[in-house]
Amino acid sequence: MNFTKDDWINIHRKARWHNSLQISLISDFLGISSKDILSSSKTYESTYHKNLIAIIFEDFLNKHNYKIEKCIGIVENDYYALKKQDIEISPGKFKRCITEGYMFITHEDYKFVLEFDGLYGHDKWGMNLFYAPKDEGKTLSFLNNLEKYAEDNNYLKNAKISPDLSHMDLKTVYSWDDIVLPNKLIKEIKTNVDNLFNNINKYKDAGVKFKRGIILQGVPGTGKTMIGKILCHTAKCSFIWVTPRFLTRSDHVAQVCTLARSLSPTILFLEDIDLYGGSRNESDNRGILGELMNQLDGLIENEYVVVIATTNNVKHIESAIRNRPGRFDRVIEIPKPNAKERKKLLELYTKDFDVKNVDFDKIAKYSQGYTGAHMRELVTAALIEAIDSDSKSGSKVLLTNEQFDANFDKVKDKDIKPVGFGAPKDDDEDYHHPSVFE
Repeated sequence: MNFTKDDWINIHRKARWHNSLQISLISDFLGISSKDILSSSKTYESTYHKNLIAIIFEDFLNKHNYKIEKCIGIVENDYYALKKQDIEISPGKFKRCITEGYMFITHEDYKFVLEFDGLYGHDKWGMNLFYAPKDEGKTLSFLNNLEKYAEDNNYLKNAKISPDLSHMDLKTVYSWDDIVLPNKLIKEIKTNVDNLFNNINKYKDAGVKFKRGIILQGVPGTGKTMIGKILCHTAKCSFIWVTPRFLTRSDHVAQVCTLARSLSPTILFLEDIDLYGGSRNESDNRGILGELMNQLDGLIENEYVVVIATTNNVKHIESAIRNRPGRFDRVIEIPKPNAKERKKLLELYTKDFDVKNVDFDKIAKYSQGYTGAHMRELVTAALIEAIDSDSKSGSKVLLTNEQFDANFDKVKDKDIKPVGFGAPKDDDEDYHHPSVFE
């Protein structure tokens, strides 16, 4: 974020005024005529920098002996209250910060006025400086130092967030023990993600800038989202979870990817990429698609950003994204669980209940074609029947074979809707289960 005078979007040799009150107050504070006041302005393309600077602003002033003589709001030639915002600095913890208004600041032998500008009607934020000609160099240095301090003390480094900068709810802790997948598949994911971040200092010492782009493909319910939750908890880096609702315009794509670079090392998790990364010949989101391709190229060029995308069917993703080296390096298939894995899922989902009379081997055998989500739903359906019938063993809910048996076809036929363009048909989709325990 370090910049020079020439980097400012607008440098005005003479200040441009919106109202006489502004002229009078700034002129009186600086002790010079209004015609001699200089101003400089900078605009940021997202609210990320607003939060970044607002969070550390007070601390920066105190550490560098700047003093705010007064803070006011001015609009349409009248006073108004300063605008303050509660910014989430960690999960559930907020800090109230000034985000709009004028601050009249002194520092030893010079003074200036700083405006935080909300730029109404735009997804932007800006800062305006007003100062005497003799103090131009010192005043612009103030902004350079402020930006550097904000970056050095970035409150979002290693945070787990959404693109709107809200922190993810991590009260439920997930680990690789919470999912049942082939060991080879888990090892591949760890090699391409966890191990990279765990050994990041070794890579830096060796001068290696790693890059990764990974697509997780699998029908709905196989665990793609759970893998994201696990990585969110286990990876030692920043994590940005992006759902399609955050990417409705091409500039949203640019903002998210810029955020990922700023918080590097970062995992950028793009859920359901087929909703906005589909074929350019069929997609209504060509602008978003084009920006996504450009940004993926840019992310690859930057160090320590791993992009993970999920899809129900990789064939529905634009070939220029999935087939071009440097954008995505791996396509990892997340399969439906086999019988052994389905048994492990049953054991995982029923660990808090009494299941001594349940034949997991038989249930696993007859739940052919079920995804992990179907297995969880089967346990939930059996649990509801057990609770409704007051089936207990001491203080625990008692589950039986009959409760599972009554729900096989209900769960199999349950419409777990695919996200995006849908999932391929399973070979045994129309299979009807007889009573398992007859």
